[in-house]
Amino acid sequence: MEVRNGQNTLFWHDNWSKFGCLKEVLGDRGCIALGILDQAVVADVLGNQRRRRRRRHRENLLNEVEAEIDSLQSAPSLEEDFPLWKQKEGVHAGGLFLKKNMAAASLWLLSM
Repeated sequence: MEVRNGQNTLFWHDNWSKFGCLKEVLGDRGCIALGILDQAVVADVLGNQRRRRRRRHRENLLNEVEAEIDSLQSAPSLEEDFPLWKQKEGVHAGGLFLKKNMAAASLWLLSM
C-alpha cells in the first residue's frame, strides 16, 4: 500500500511499511508499546502525532517504526491511498493492473 492521506490504510493490518504487516512483525505488544489502537488507520496516527509524543524504546525495531511514522508526517498528502499489488519480488503494480487482475481472479473464482 502506498500511503498518501492514510485514511484507507490500517496501521497494524495493511502492508504499508517497509516491515510489512506490523501486526505480524510486532504482535499484540506493538499496540501497547507504541500506544496505537489495534483498528487505527495511518491517518489517525498522523493526526494524533501532535498530541502523541515519540517514545524511545529498548527494542530497535520499535524505534524504526517511530521513525517511519515521522517520515510520513513530514510528507502529508490530500490524495487517496494507493493499493499496490506485488507481481514478483521487488516489482509492484497498482491502478489499472490491479483492477484487471482482480477482475480476472474474481471470474476464475466464479467459474469454480
